[in-house]
Amino acid sequence: VFDEGSDIHRGVKVHPVPSPSSLTAVSVPPNNPYRFLIVDDSALNRKMIMRLIQSEKSGRFRDALLQEADDGSTAIDALRSALEMGETFDFILMDYTMLKVHGPDAVAIMRKDLKYHRPIIGVTGNVLPKDIAKFISSGVNKVLTKPLTKSKLMDTLASFQ
Repeated sequence: VFDEGSDIHRGVKVHPVPSPSSLTAVSVPPNNPYRFLIVDDSALNRKMIMRLIQSEKSGRFRDALLQEADDGSTAIDALRSALEMGETFDFILMDYTMLKVHGPDAVAIMRKDLKYHRPIIGVTGNVLPKDIAKFISSGVNKVLTKPLTKSKLMDTLASFQ
């Protein structure tokens, strides 16, 4: 965890990240499955994340509704459309580096302009402290580094329950 006063934040614009107590609780009735938005420019990475979610042993995510986006711009549009229909995503998993709109930029728009207050989990191969700090300052709740493991993902999802 990085403090605003730490060296890692110098030169990085810090956006307030909702504290766990201010996040909308993720509680879904059994007949209403979880909804995930999985954002990555690699179709292979998106498929791998979807398989990890659906293979969770307790089965709570087996029937999850999974929507894909191949860049930040498409993800913003998907979230905006869902919100306009009175729906939302329970979780957004967001890659860092993508073609049109990078993950941190998309997250900042989702938080500030679309007022999205549910968990956003960064999933990235960028392991440099400055990149992780930028992702956190944009508004992600947690950053997971690739390669992503099932246990790492499930532990993170469970931390928001």
